Amino acid sequence: MEHLLFNKRRRVEKKRFPSLKTLYKEPKLKEFQFKFMQRIIVTKKELFRYGIQSDDDCIYCGEKNSIDHTFSDCFSQEVISLFNVTNTTHFNPSMEEKLFDVTSEPFGKNVTKKFNYTLLFMKYYIYTNRLQTSSILLADFVNKISL
Repeated sequence: MEHLLFNKRRRVEKKRFPSLKTLYKEPKLKEFQFKFMQRIIVTKKELFRYGIQSDDDCIYCGEKNSIDHTFSDCFSQEVISLFNVTNTTHFNPSMEEKLFDVTSEPFGKNVTKKFNYTLLFMKYYIYTNRLQTSSILLADFVNKISL
């Protein structure tokens, strides 16, 4: 499944890559999005494969770790629910949309852009906290982003 989603990445990348410059002004988010789109992001799964970690289980929920799990399953539904309540929307993105952005605009261009930014920031938040083995908390996430 993970391989199929990243094959779709190439099609999405052609549409999204030119707009990264204008959508994400923060250098760290631009760099993270570029690395994510190029699949340069390392998860516990890869660290286990190379013998750096003793297992490939998610440190938060115990399921097998992967890019899909890290950025689409673990914690994302809480953020999406909070966004929907805060913005009176009902986004229900597919796994591909969680990973590569929502491209349709069911609630208008600005709200969709805000939603995609929230998803990107969520992925960055998860990634940096996992690297530091810090807790992933919704309250902490909300303090770091203005929904």
